Amino acid sequence: MDTALAAAVAQQFGVPCEIEARARHNTPADLVSRARAVGSLQAAGVDTVRALEPAGLA
Repeated sequence: MDTALAAAVAQQFGVPCEIEARARHNTPADLVSRARAVGSLQAAGVDTVRALEPAGLA
């Protein structure tokens, strides 16, 4: 688990989360794409905690 990244996400979105970077999908671009997906879901009215799940950040 990447605790530094999880702490940054928690600070940005205001909810605790866990992030496990796997060998295949752990590039910075992958993580930025996941964060953007969360932002899009939030903009569509999805609760932050629920938005983190499909993006792989919960």
